[in-house]
Amino acid sequence: MRSLFALLLVAGVARAGESPISVEHDHGDVTITALGVRPAVQSVRASGRRIELPLAGPVEAAQLRVSDPDVGRVSIRDGAEPVLVIELHHSAGTTAAIAGATTVEAAARGVKLVMPRDVHASHSSASDEAREERRIAEEKRADEKRVAGEKRAEEKRIAGEKRAEEKRIAEEKRIAEERQRAEEKRIAEEKRIAEERQRTEEKRIAEEKRAAEKRIAEEKRVEEKRIAEEKRAAEEKRAAEEKRAAEEKRAAEEKRAAESRHAGAAAATEGAPANPAPALSFIDDPPGTPIGATPPPTTGTGRRTGLLGGILLLTLAGGLIVLRKRRAKPEPATELRVISSQTIGPKTRAVLLAVRDRELLVAVGDGGARLLGDWQAAPIDSEEETPRRRSFLDELGDAVARPRRSAADEPEAER
Repeated sequence: MRSLFALLLVAGVARAGESPISVEHDHGDVTITALGVRPAVQSVRASGRRIELPLAGPVEAAQLRVSDPDVGRVSIRDGAEPVLVIELHHSAGTTAAIAGATTVEAAARGVKLVMPRDVHASHSSASDEAREERRIAEEKRADEKRVAGEKRAEEKRIAGEKRAEEKRIAEEKRIAEERQRAEEKRIAEEKRIAEERQRTEEKRIAEEKRAAEKRIAEEKRVEEKRIAEEKRAAEEKRAAEEKRAAEEKRAAEEKRAAESRHAGAAAATEGAPANPAPALSFIDDPPGTPIGATPPPTTGTGRRTGLLGGILLLTLAGGLIVLRKRRAKPEPATELRVISSQTIGPKTRAVLLAVRDRELLVAVGDGGARLLGDWQAAPIDSEEETPRRRSFLDELGDAVARPRRSAADEPEAER
């Protein structure tokens, strides 16, 4: 019998090298050890002809066939609910009795089950002392298991709390880092927006400065043009006045010369024959004398002198009229001229233009020019601007209206 037990023990040890399950045999108990697993509970349960021990956590499946009068096979089943299964060669009732007497103990790296071979025989043959010792041993093992379980539970709880604390710290650190990144991103965005606003403001100020400089330059140019036009107009007016004064002076001198020649012609006619030439004889008649009246008798020399003087007077008067007409020929008027201009906005000006006989009011800006209104120009009073030019008939009428001087009125020197 002992040699059989030794053979079974050797077979069990040989099997143990290949599987985490090992079985030890003796004449009273069968000890089953499973490495790498932990029991979920501290007691086994009977299920038909099997004894099962629920395991905790994931496990690797394994099995071991045993050549024993009581135990047929020991296996570890994985899955959602891993379990250690011991199949016996007994009935369900005997299996339940053996399960009630089986103890679960913690091993160095797994779990160990101590199962009696024949629970009825052991109870009938054991003495009270043996039962007491066994009870004490079981209580001691139970206490050790309980202490070890409490220790493991405490370690597990401490490890769980440590993991939870580490997880909480890591989560807080992650949240703090995310908040810091969000704050840095917000600061960068605000800085970018501020820089864009500054660039936009600088660009707007530069544009306004350029527009102001352009407007000032335009106003300066328009003002210079206006001053130049006013200066030119003043010069033209002064030249026209000087020209008019020179013409008046020359006309006065010509008039005085004509009067002198007329006086000489009148003096020459004093000794003219009694029948003077009828042509232009009314020139030397006194005022109020009818044109057809008979003139006083004159000498032949005086008649010829008066005739020559009248012809000379007519020639000079005709040349003077032609010369004045040539000088008074108007210059061609300018088609377009600026009358005045006024700034009415940052980039807009109102300009009053003259085009021939029309006046136009135009708004000029960056977008172009727009017509605001137009009307007929007011007529210029030519008599106020330019003195009326005397015609040949005016000069001739003045010569006729002059009083004839007699010989008595002539100065002593002329006699």
